[in-house]
Amino acid sequence: MECSFRVGQKVVCVDAAFWDEQLPQGTQLVGDLDGLQLGAVYTVREIMISPTWLIPLVLLEEIERPHSFIGGRYFESGFDPKRFRPVVERGIEKGMSILRELLNKQNQPVREDA
Repeated sequence: MECSFRVGQKVVCVDAAFWDEQLPQGTQLVGDLDGLQLGAVYTVREIMISPTWLIPLVLLEEIERPHSFIGGRYFESGFDPKRFRPVVERGIEKGMSILRELLNKQNQPVREDA
């Protein structure tokens, strides 16, 4: 299984419900997802593979989750990528991001090949 997000990408939360695999399918609980909110926009900080389940997990800039000690290392608990969708930039927002990218490239030092 792979994750189609990239580091730095803006994503919107489409599922902030707490669920437990031990409960009947469709059962939702009110639980602690460390502040994750439906409809909120977040920035992907890292994409990692869960050392326990071997599935991709998303870490967010805006939320730092508890760490677990697994296999001699500490790992931050990530979120299932299925909880998010990419933020789609439209109109002037897209134009502004392209302009910012061009301006940032212009501030890069020029390489002179000999």
